[in-house]
Amino acid sequence: GVPAEQPPLLTVVLLQAGETRFGLVVDQVRGREEVVIKPLPRALRGLPGYAGATLIGDGRMALILDVDGLRSSDH
Repeated sequence: GVPAEQPPLLTVVLLQAGETRFGLVVDQVRGREEVVIKPLPRALRGLPGYAGATLIGDGRMALILDVDGLRSSDH
């Protein structure tokens, strides 16, 4: 017979908010950094699941997740 195709490997970050644990599939894990969290730009305010934004080392903006908000939403 023909061997079954293997599903792609996924990178999952395990999160905990209160007593709830859940996984979040990500493209990659870059490591740990200390950052200054700033409010979201006006056009992005009100997006559920995001706590703010920061500039990373290469000058790009990165969104900061609100783990409690993710836990309580249906995402």
